[in-house]
Amino acid sequence: MIRTSTLFILVFLIFQSVSFAQSIPNTVLKDGAFEAEFHFDVYYSISLCNGERTVLITSFNESGTKTQVGFDIEFADADGSKQTLQVPIFSSKRAEMLRSSCANDTNSFLRFKLNENIDLKTLQGKIKFYSK
Repeated sequence: MIRTSTLFILVFLIFQSVSFAQSIPNTVLKDGAFEAEFHFDVYYSISLCNGERTVLITSFNESGTKTQVGFDIEFADADGSKQTLQVPIFSSKRAEMLRSSCANDTNSFLRFKLNENIDLKTLQGKIKFYSK
């Protein structure tokens, strides 16, 4: 009984440490969100990934009305510096969340390096959705 309990605790701790390593918090410099009229949500955070300003995107297909969605996010600052991030049309089921990360390449099509000349203090974003 003691060996079984010890083994269970050991396995539990290993899984917790792996889970923690995958969820190491990033230094978030700025974030925001958009929602399509067909209830497809896009959240972004501009974070430091290995010292580089990186846009990490999370998509959430709230309603499932559209299952093939893509979008362009245009960032601009008060000085006129701009960058457009293009996410090609991808498949997403109802209630499915896709998230990019600094820690791994899962959903790397939702991760972008942000131009250094963009001023985060005056940064504004707008989005244009595409769907099939």
